[in-house]
Amino acid sequence: MGNDTGDPINPKAAREEPPHYHGHRERLRERFRQAGASALSDYELLEMVLFRVIPRGDVKPLAKTLIKAFGSFAETIHAPETRLGEIKGVGEATITEFKLIAAAAHRIAKDVGAKVDDREAQSPGAKFFHWERRGVPVVLELGPRDLASGNIVLKRRDTGTKEPLPQAAIATKLPAILSEIQKNLYDVAKQRLKANTVLANSIEEVEAILNDVTAEKGGGKFVMAHLKNAPECDQRMKEFKATVRCIPLVDEYDGAGKCIITGETVDRRVVIAKAY
Repeated sequence: MGNDTGDPINPKAAREEPPHYHGHRERLRERFRQAGASALSDYELLEMVLFRVIPRGDVKPLAKTLIKAFGSFAETIHAPETRLGEIKGVGEATITEFKLIAAAAHRIAKDVGAKVDDREAQSPGAKFFHWERRGVPVVLELGPRDLASGNIVLKRRDTGTKEPLPQAAIATKLPAILSEIQKNLYDVAKQRLKANTVLANSIEEVEAILNDVTAEKGGGKFVMAHLKNAPECDQRMKEFKATVRCIPLVDEYDGAGKCIITGETVDRRVVIAKAY
């Protein structure tokens, strides 16, 4: 088994000219602080883990060697100890650090009912995109600095914001955060619905609002109008490709009124719109 060491530095050469990796560690940490794990490639994320056990020297070659040997960050972290020990430069401290990260992620996930995405051969960016496409409301990021500080970063899908939280508090805080996200999404959707709903008191008004609406042009509205449930009314709507989309259980507007086509009394307004 190898030792946890970085590349040797010649003190005299270092005084004369900074090494090529001078300032690299802080630049990488700053990128992680500003943009999170998704902004780093697998080997860069692995570098940040190695910084903790190899305090000096250039760890990029070792990180790249590990990724080449195991395929990805996740595969490296979950690799068998015996295989890790075969890599030059990897010692007990490095292996322990890898296993600690894996254990911490699974422990937190178990506490909050989350899923650890430890799929092999997938970059952090690909994993984030995978879950965003599926509408997952919250993503928890656990990096080397978070592990050291006892924090975890929570990213909300509804706002896109990231918030560091104590790992010990995430299980109690998450239900309230999810409830807040649900309320925010509902309020935004309700406001959008209200902004795109208009009243009409004649068939000419309805037709003027909806006649030129197409999927390409956009601008479609929900039109609230008094309309009888009758074949002749449906036929008139079809002339400009509109239909009754919904008959509300409760009329939030003015209740009963005269049908805009037959003139007969109906008990409420209905929702007229185009489907596209």
